[in-house]
Amino acid sequence: MSSFDFELKTADQIKQELDEASEAQSEDAYYERLLEEHKKILESQLTLEYKKKYNCSLSEAKCYAIADERYLKHINGLVEAEKKHSKSKSKYANLQSYLKYLITWITTQRDLGR
Repeated sequence: MSSFDFELKTADQIKQELDEASEAQSEDAYYERLLEEHKKILESQLTLEYKKKYNCSLSEAKCYAIADERYLKHINGLVEAEKKHSKSKSKYANLQSYLKYLITWITTQRDLGR
């Protein structure tokens, strides 16, 4: 008997877990990409806003824009989205590794029983 004890799952349970992890990873990638693309848009909008407000050069307006609290809030959201996406990718990879381990373990147990 193995000292490592775990609950065997049905193929349907494993597929459901992989599907859920895959869906979560896809959603997280979507939001990360969305925030990344909107970063450029927000920076441009804020730059234009400050250019008009202060009648300054484009480079000076960009400095104001990236120092704006709204931009900082967006960047913080982007970093959180990246973190969440990284975690969901890891969870999916862990499930795949578990499945490979499970297949190997079952095969070994079957071969030892012969």
